[in-house]
Amino acid sequence: MNINNSRRFIKEPVLNILYDSIVSTISLQDGFNSLAVFDYIFSSVFIKITGCLEQKMKLICWEMATEDLEYRRKLLSDEDNLGECSRYEAKNKIFKSLCKHYFSLTDTTELEIPQTLYLIEIKKEFLSLFSNSHFKNIYPRDYMEWLNIIDEWIKQKKDYKITLLKDSGLSSSLFGEENWDKDTKNQIKLSYNNMIIFRNTVAHNTKSPLKELPTIKTMRQPDFVYENYFIRFTVLILADKIFISLFDKYLKAL
Repeated sequence: MNINNSRRFIKEPVLNILYDSIVSTISLQDGFNSLAVFDYIFSSVFIKITGCLEQKMKLICWEMATEDLEYRRKLLSDEDNLGECSRYEAKNKIFKSLCKHYFSLTDTTELEIPQTLYLIEIKKEFLSLFSNSHFKNIYPRDYMEWLNIIDEWIKQKKDYKITLLKDSGLSSSLFGEENWDKDTKNQIKLSYNNMIIFRNTVAHNTKSPLKELPTIKTMRQPDFVYENYFIRFTVLILADKIFISLFDKYLKAL
């Protein structure tokens, strides 16, 4: 891939894929009889976004490997065990590597990532995108649960920024979970990990042979609220915004 095309791809928001899905469903109708169609569309869009983000991670790694031969050796020998770059642990390693490379190119000793600002942006974008869409009408409960959860995230971490210090050994992570209160689950990371389990289920079609539905006991679990497409899209787009911002800073430092 041409280097300019590669960088353009990395910096293009995955949110655009959601916009395309809204446009493609304008002619459809709401109603129970359309539920299967919209579920199929949402699962297809979901897989497309997760795949897009995984490709971005690989391209970011190769961008760093192009400039840093030692990192290239590390990447080709798979020392970081990145796999398909889908897991949170893999993205977190790429995040830390990108921060490390950025710091090595500048005299900057501190880097801030406005996580709460990105969540506010996502909320505004989703309200604009879904407020008059079929998806909101087909999944009204999921939509309201998503709205409550993202408001809670924004309220819990008001004006929160992930602050990375050059001399701190890059102890901060992608979603900054180490800075959350000890008595509070990092709901964003939890949502991401649940999303990856769902991604593997959909991508490898593991539910079809079993024909299993969630039990009442499962649906009563506190974490079941995160089994929600709007929340899955939120954590994916949050990760995308963080990487786009950081990659842009990295390119400017080259």
